[in-house]
Amino acid sequence: MKWVLSEYEVCSGQSINYEKFTVFFSSNTSRHLNDTERYLGLPNLVGRRKKMVFQGLKDRFRKKIDNWSTRFLSQEGKEVFIKAILQAIPMYSMMCFLLPKSFCWELESIMA
Repeated sequence: MKWVLSEYEVCSGQSINYEKFTVFFSSNTSRHLNDTERYLGLPNLVGRRKKMVFQGLKDRFRKKIDNWSTRFLSQEGKEVFIKAILQAIPMYSMMCFLLPKSFCWELESIMA
């Protein structure tokens, strides 16, 4: 495997950081990947349990709401808070993965 990666480095001109890289194999291999591995805050693999995998997004929503004292904001301030802060949280995840509709509805209900 290292020979293949070194050949890749020679051909592409890119170097591999062996402390950060992850290799995925088929499910037929004997050793499996940890479910906790993430890259740029997103899971490396998403299986059938998407709502459970993206639970962290919902937790971040609630944490932001709890940290901000929204009860002291005016109606306009709450609108800016929702548009600038809360709606930005799932954007990168939505660009990479198709989130379940029910999960998106849950995020909308939290914002409401």
